[in-house]
Amino acid sequence: MIRHDNEARHDAALTPVTMLAREVEGPDRAVIATDANGDVIYWGAGAEKMFGWSGAEVMGRAIVELTPSDLSRDLAQSILTTLREGHPWSGEFSLRGKDGRRFEARVTDIPVHDSAGHLLGIVGISRRAGYIEAGGA
Repeated sequence: MIRHDNEARHDAALTPVTMLAREVEGPDRAVIATDANGDVIYWGAGAEKMFGWSGAEVMGRAIVELTPSDLSRDLAQSILTTLREGHPWSGEFSLRGKDGRRFEARVTDIPVHDSAGHLLGIVGISRRAGYIEAGGA
């Protein structure tokens, strides 16, 4: 297994959320985990490839400010509310990379709870579905 700098720095802080994210990591998908507030706590190698940001660039930043395209930012907030209520979400979603390029992806977001039912964080798995445009946000 290839270790990325962001993974090595956060090994001491492994949580059920980051452990699940690491388990579902794969070459054909971008895996991202956030804490209960929606701040990035795991950014896998597939996410680096799909979005163009390194783990160091995104760690601790709000996911809704990073990956949703301008066209889907309101939907992203709505999805985050659904996840915070304990419901998973899956569907096609308009995303954007660091270079501003918009693309469609099939996204599955899974809320992770502790034994008392409190939200610990969210694991998101994205697979590219196609490009919307060659550039721009």
